[in-house]
Amino acid sequence: MSVNTWRDLEDIITGDNVTYRFKFEQITSIMSHFQDREFILIGDSGQYDPEIFWEVDRQFPGLVKEIIIRDIVNDREINPQRFEGMTVVPANTVKKGISEFD
Repeated sequence: MSVNTWRDLEDIITGDNVTYRFKFEQITSIMSHFQDREFILIGDSGQYDPEIFWEVDRQFPGLVKEIIIRDIVNDREINPQRFEGMTVVPANTVKKGISEFD
């Protein structure tokens, strides 16, 4: 990947990749210190929580008891595969795909 603009550089430093990596590292750090416990992971569909939690569950088999996702972007209808094996809590939306909280 090459950095062609200041926007590309900003995305590398502060973008979704950093958020994903930060959340993943924090959760896996906690789980690696408490491998004798079960965890319920709770998040929303806005910043890759389903993908992060799926990866955590894959890396720590048997430790994740349940994954609960609040669907704030209506992905339960648009991209239901994001939530396979997860408990989905729908959020009210103003129009399809947009949360009332946007």
